[in-house]
Amino acid sequence: MQETIKIRLPADCLREIFENLSQDKKSLRTFLLVNRLWCETVVPILWRDPFKLKRTYNCDPGFWTTITRTLLLCLPEQSIVLFKNKGINPPMISLEVDREPPLFDYVSYFQNISCQDIYEIIPQIIGKDILTDVSYYHKGNLVENELWKLFITRCSSIKYLELPNIPLDYLNNNKGSCLSHLTELECSTSKSSQLFLDLTQTCADIKKIVINTCDGDNEGLVTLISMQKCLKEIVLVSPEGVQCPLIGEAIGTQYPSLTCIRLEEHICIPSTIFPKLINLKHIQIDLEEEFNSKLELLDGCVFPLLESLVIRNANGKYLDLYTKLIKNTNGSIRIMEIDTLSLPSLNLIKPYWQALIKHCPQLEFVTVWYKDDSLNDLKNLLSTCSNKLKGIFFEGLLGQFSWRLLDLKYVFDSLLELNDDNIEELHFRGSWTLHSKDLKKFLNNWSKKSDKGRKSIKKPLYISIKVDFELSKEIVNIFEEFVNNGVLRGWSR
Repeated sequence: MQETIKIRLPADCLREIFENLSQDKKSLRTFLLVNRLWCETVVPILWRDPFKLKRTYNCDPGFWTTITRTLLLCLPEQSIVLFKNKGINPPMISLEVDREPPLFDYVSYFQNISCQDIYEIIPQIIGKDILTDVSYYHKGNLVENELWKLFITRCSSIKYLELPNIPLDYLNNNKGSCLSHLTELECSTSKSSQLFLDLTQTCADIKKIVINTCDGDNEGLVTLISMQKCLKEIVLVSPEGVQCPLIGEAIGTQYPSLTCIRLEEHICIPSTIFPKLINLKHIQIDLEEEFNSKLELLDGCVFPLLESLVIRNANGKYLDLYTKLIKNTNGSIRIMEIDTLSLPSLNLIKPYWQALIKHCPQLEFVTVWYKDDSLNDLKNLLSTCSNKLKGIFFEGLLGQFSWRLLDLKYVFDSLLELNDDNIEELHFRGSWTLHSKDLKKFLNNWSKKSDKGRKSIKKPLYISIKVDFELSKEIVNIFEEFVNNGVLRGWSR
């Protein structure tokens, strides 16, 4: 009888395998039960961001109770004594009896620390039944401070940090060693300038900074931005629209590495900054309302590496500006998503189409304004990048002397002429008309489009249709029929 030889993989090989499965939490949890070596290898991966699953799915009602119990076991004795003296008695664990130490130093594995997660833990420790008690806020601040102290002093390598609303006086005592690998920082300009200056002592490799309330310059934050070696992404959320010229200048110094910028609600940096950011690949501007549009700051800019331009709630008058940006790229644009509250001038539409056709062979998602003479432009665009296109957003406009709604039949016919396409989404908004027989014919033929000679549904389609007429019951039934048979993965109106 042949003897079976058992081969045991070393820890470094297991770690490499498990790292490739880091997004498959279900499998990783099953590995915990194999043996001690597997368990010791998997635990650090699972506890890098234990809150992620809850933030994503929000499915387990006992999640916060379970993780709070573990954190209480990790707290130092000084914190437990402080809780007892202040009358804090967590309902899920007794502080009066000897606490058994956890099997692992779970907190040391944490790499992502968010204020929102800590705010979920605080009522678990204090008790949810005293939320209106006058002592709640005092106890809450005390627990928050002890939790932050636990993370800052015990975590070995924090990659993402959302700065809290309380001062981190113990940050200097710990010499910020846990933050030396920080790659993403979320903060606001209302934080202490000194806190940002303290961070500059250890944090020079931040890749992404999110300023979720950017309403005024902060000298410490300006210094922190300026001192980064390879900042790639910046997000500025400005609810009040207060100008931040110094923050703008600091961002301008990062032009060699900065590839992504996102502005939300208001534009708070000077127009002189954007021309410096010549290596931008991704620009996203989400305005609160149309009258906040100040997109003139993009006029005259050249972004040869631009891959995506996403503009929401802008004035339609800026269409010529987007056309100029397209012409000055090297053909790498993949996403042109433009959402305007007012329609562009009709004379600006044709040049925009021509720029897309000539300069955007890599397009995957695009917004186009379609009028009665746009059919040939659509065919040319589909011919140029049909093997890349995944989604098209059609804005239907009536011509200057036209009162007849645009017929979706001609768009459908053009799409069916494609021999090789990857289209997954079609969105229609504006002055369109649609007949039930044309819709059914299109969906039937779409389902029969061949893929390398085999009749099959290449990709289930999603269609949204927000048009100027009420959809008939017959059209609604057709949509539902093709959802049920798998041609459509969904539709909306």
